[in-house]
Amino acid sequence: MFTAFAEVAEDMDAYTGGKVKAAWSASYGADPVAQALGVKTAPAVLFIPTKGATPVPMTISRSRADFNEGAIIDFVTHQMKEAGISGSKDEV
Repeated sequence: MFTAFAEVAEDMDAYTGGKVKAAWSASYGADPVAQALGVKTAPAVLFIPTKGATPVPMTISRSRADFNEGAIIDFVTHQMKEAGISGSKDEV
């Protein structure tokens, strides 16, 4: 699962125009980052549109086939659209 995330994270600027950053947080117990953000559905990819905003989780399926680069990219680009964030590098 980390491999799929890492592949997308490496190219995140190309997908988002540099407006979205990616970070990985994982734990064998409770994830401290998810807990601090009040996320109850773990594991998940979190989209946080602005500082202090409520995270939007993409719940990670137990099926590794469902958690792939395409699914992550679709989730991020959809959430950007919902938040009114353009993927163009030319816009601020």
